[in-house]
Amino acid sequence: MKKTLLVLILTLSLSLFLAVASADEPLPLRDFVEQILAPMAKANDYEWRIVQEFSNEELGALIEACEANGITLPEDSYLMKHYRDGETYYEESAISVVCEAVFGVDFWEWRIADRQWLREVMEGLGYDDWEQEEVPGPDDLTEDEARTILFAALHENYGDDIPFENSEYFRITLSFEPDQEWDEDGTRWEDGWSWELDCRRREDGQQFLAHMDHAGQNVVTFMLKNNSLLKNESYSTGETSLEEYSLTEEEAIHLAAEAIRDQTGVDAPLEDPEFYQASARELTATADGTLYWDVFFPSCSKEWGYCRATVEDVSRVVRVKTTDVGPTTVDNILDRYQNEYGFWGYWPLETWVQLSEEKEGLPAVSFEARILGNTRYILPREGLLSQLEADEIAFRTAGLTRASIYCMVLIDADPHPVWKFCLEKDEGVYALAWTIIEVDAVTGEVLYTGPWYHDVDESYRLYTLHDWVKRETIK
Repeated sequence: MKKTLLVLILTLSLSLFLAVASADEPLPLRDFVEQILAPMAKANDYEWRIVQEFSNEELGALIEACEANGITLPEDSYLMKHYRDGETYYEESAISVVCEAVFGVDFWEWRIADRQWLREVMEGLGYDDWEQEEVPGPDDLTEDEARTILFAALHENYGDDIPFENSEYFRITLSFEPDQEWDEDGTRWEDGWSWELDCRRREDGQQFLAHMDHAGQNVVTFMLKNNSLLKNESYSTGETSLEEYSLTEEEAIHLAAEAIRDQTGVDAPLEDPEFYQASARELTATADGTLYWDVFFPSCSKEWGYCRATVEDVSRVVRVKTTDVGPTTVDNILDRYQNEYGFWGYWPLETWVQLSEEKEGLPAVSFEARILGNTRYILPREGLLSQLEADEIAFRTAGLTRASIYCMVLIDADPHPVWKFCLEKDEGVYALAWTIIEVDAVTGEVLYTGPWYHDVDESYRLYTLHDWVKRETIK
């Protein structure tokens, strides 16, 4: 019933929009998002929870509406890729991509008013955890007034010939921070500011800053040179010119591939782009300046595993760090499936069933592999709760109206199969919380509910039954 109603709502709203678009000028972006995209996002919600993804069908409707309104979405965007691959895509991300096509790809380069507008749209859809910022009020300078003063100060101090206002040359961010510290009479700028204009040159990262107080006085400018070197404890990148290396990237990849094949005795197709996406980056040892190549072999399919090696540039000595080119086992099958299908937490039930069938009879060494090997995944059938029915029980049990399904499986068990959900909820801008719920697929009884801690608990607790994990050993 809900599916039929959703399709009807989408059909009517899009038909009305397409009729209007064909007769009049395209809608301004804000109107387009508020009148077309936001209702689409609300239409697929259930009574018990907010659905956070557009289906592939809904993505197609969104793309069609954008085209009719004169908005061209980048073909290389994740939105278009997910649509072409027949996948779903997050509502937040999809609406953001549409806005980026008009306002620019960097959210923080948008005008303050545009950033705040999108926050308010998202909050109206139930997404109230976006990072907040202060915005100017009716008694403050307008954005245009602040920009004019701050750009003028940059030109005065650094020259009229520098195109600070040109976004092709500079990453331009204007921010407003009214709650800074001032002296008692409120006129002299101390350690804080109310307005900041940050112009970072795209070609070399050189940064020009302009600050001023609440009233548009006491303007101060700065010029900084960013340190863009990325370092870790053993190596650094970007410090040595490629001309100083004796090997090319292709030669380093070939040497690493030969060493892996020699060490494993397996004729793995590491240099074949159909099976591996080989790449290498140059490294400099921080201790003695020795030059290395760090070579990666991520697999493109579930038939082969990930490999990595380092190659010393002058001596050509290869050190194999990670290698998985042998036969498929239960110990590596999960990682290998991810090569082809992405993170296992987002797999549909059909992929779990396929893995379940393929792992039958394969050896399992680790406890995690034995847990996976003894867990059988099935599809819904007559007599069992549907996915939607189990979904409602899980969300109501967790007391959540907005959460992502981090993992969902249907496990064959005795006396009844069990639906298992892991729900992921935003606890603020940077914090997440996970809740596990197990539901008897016949009676609807909640068999287990509890937290899952990402940095502490083992991953296999998400795709097997809680009671099974408690066993000290498993056959």
